[in-house]
Amino acid sequence: MALATTLVSCAGLKKFPADNIYEVDIANKACGEYKIVDYERLLFEHVRDLPLSACEGVFGFSSKQIAPVMNWSRDAIIFVKQNCKK
Repeated sequence: MALATTLVSCAGLKKFPADNIYEVDIANKACGEYKIVDYERLLFEHVRDLPLSACEGVFGFSSKQIAPVMNWSRDAIIFVKQNCKK
């Protein structure tokens, strides 16, 4: 995620560069669009379902990797808040 580069400099954390994330559901041939409603707690709100073709070129993580990636992101946010000066 975008936090990796920021942790190196450890100052001036910018807002995450995306407002939406997408979930690909091959079984149902759909693509879910979600709005990020809380960047610190990583909370998302379903916006709409799209045809699978709308997710062409989407880059992401496997379903097994999502929880570890989200946990890492939360830990990184805590680290930045505790260890970086504004």
